[in-house]
Amino acid sequence: MKITKIHLAQTIIKVTISMAALVGFAVTSTQQASADSSSPFYNGEQPNYTPVEFQGSQLQFSVYFTNEDESATSNYGSYASHYDGTTMKYLDPESHSIIDKDKLKGQLYAKYVIYNPTNTDQPVNNQFSLRKIGLPSNVLLASFNWTEKATNYTPASGFTDGPQIYHSGEFYTLTDFKAKDQQYFTVDSVAILKTQGTLGPKGTYILKVPLKVADNINYSDNSDGNTLYLANALRTPIANNKEVIDTAVARARFAEQVPLTGKFLPVVKNADGSYTPISDIQSVMPNIANNNGSLRFDDFWMIGFDSTVNTNFDTLQQVPYTTSKLSYYIDESKLLDSTGASLLDNLKKNYGYTLPTNADGTTQSLFNYVYGDTPTFTKDGKTIANPLGSNGVGNFYLVFSKIPNWVKPTDNNNHGGGSSGSSTTTTTTNNSTTTNPTNNAWNPSNPTATNGTGLPNYAAVKGAAVYATKKIYMYKHADFKKSQRIAVYPKVKRVNRPMFVVLDYVKSSNGTLRYKVRDVNHGKKTAGKVGYITSSKKYVVNAYYQTMPKSKKITVIAKNGVHAYKSASLNGRSKTYKKGTKLTVKKIVKHNLTTRYQLSNGYYVTANKKFVIQH
Repeated sequence: MKITKIHLAQTIIKVTISMAALVGFAVTSTQQASADSSSPFYNGEQPNYTPVEFQGSQLQFSVYFTNEDESATSNYGSYASHYDGTTMKYLDPESHSIIDKDKLKGQLYAKYVIYNPTNTDQPVNNQFSLRKIGLPSNVLLASFNWTEKATNYTPASGFTDGPQIYHSGEFYTLTDFKAKDQQYFTVDSVAILKTQGTLGPKGTYILKVPLKVADNINYSDNSDGNTLYLANALRTPIANNKEVIDTAVARARFAEQVPLTGKFLPVVKNADGSYTPISDIQSVMPNIANNNGSLRFDDFWMIGFDSTVNTNFDTLQQVPYTTSKLSYYIDESKLLDSTGASLLDNLKKNYGYTLPTNADGTTQSLFNYVYGDTPTFTKDGKTIANPLGSNGVGNFYLVFSKIPNWVKPTDNNNHGGGSSGSSTTTTTTNNSTTTNPTNNAWNPSNPTATNGTGLPNYAAVKGAAVYATKKIYMYKHADFKKSQRIAVYPKVKRVNRPMFVVLDYVKSSNGTLRYKVRDVNHGKKTAGKVGYITSSKKYVVNAYYQTMPKSKKITVIAKNGVHAYKSASLNGRSKTYKKGTKLTVKKIVKHNLTTRYQLSNGYYVTANKKFVIQH
């Protein structure tokens, strides 16, 4: 039996749904463009348009927000929780999106999709949440003019006229609901809809619900009451009148984009916590919008202001949106000056400024701030007017430190940081001396290129992960001295090998190549440390495989197994392979500066050597 029902109060609505949308799992071109400048939905650096598959069910479930013409969608809901009748388990983090208040035109909709990819009938018993019960909401059901469309779906008795409505502990048909006391049984009171029936082979059920948006939204409020919440929950009856409940959840909030206008403001931090602008280097500061990926925002408040971000920096967003407390992070080591050269190299060589140091002597390159918080600015010990947001300066500042005993070079005609030849700069810090080459051609982002850099072909690319195969030390400086060791990393089993992210290349005074790295060993005392390690391939190698195994076989070696995903971005987790499982590999895929293996079944797993091993 096939049904197509459109429930209308007074008007006729023409509904057009593409085959890809009807199937419910294909990613359309409009969805892929949802991060573009015209889309009302901001879905982050790695948007997700993949349905979820619940434990014990062969169906695929989607839930998301969409606009009037369905030209764009929010992120699809993630597999948020599994209740086995006794215990609730929270699985993947709830998906988050932002609805740009200035770009949403027309009606906002909630959309729920159930698809049966199998060749057999599958039971459907789903509840569709429009908001969280018990919490105030800025988005409510707009009307009873929802659209229900289905192919090869047989609704159960009581659902032939559409979904039922939950109210006061019971479910009602739309007719029965409207017959109740309209003082209490109102459109605004509807929070849950329900369908029940049988979905045949390759069948699809779609429910599209119009939402009403309040006029008084606080766009800087990211509390639960100001967050839109949708859920697609499958309820499966089990013994003793209990139910297994699997839920996909999509969240979104209205916000407005924070402008990235003006230049960064350079400052030094004083002992009393105030900041003093550095006027003599303001001219070489970059525009905030041209930050070379150094500026990231916790739009979806996944980290928290007081938490470490060292290992999560690249997962944050590059487009900022208002919240009550928007945490943002700056990796000053990535910044370029107004000419496109390394800002730090320029400041060190021509102005005598560098990054501050931590208490343990390591360089502080990553800074955490809250947008909108106004620090105290002083000059000569007196408070001055806030310089942010005026005279060409934007709302973001950078902290630097003066290099002790710095002497201005005699050849200082090139403030852009460039050089016509090779030279060296000697910097004295903490009673130790490090001499580094300043030939700009030697500091590439692709060390394997034939560019005359002198880097060995095995040198890891900046931003890539490496791990130590033997005992190594981390040092404060590129000239390794026993007194300047920051951390020791003993030789350990492969699955426990210490891992680092390469931040830069530096040569010691005798010309030996070193890696400047960040420790990314989660849960270890050394996590987050920044320093220098050997680049010798006898001790340090890529943490990710770069080639296919000759046998096209890999084995899972991680103690807790390896998760398989539906995309190379490792979104849409599908299953977990236990330690010892042998897998057939189809191809190796690059994703940013890491690699994945695509398996013969189409799923993706990490190519990290701590998790899998080639045959």
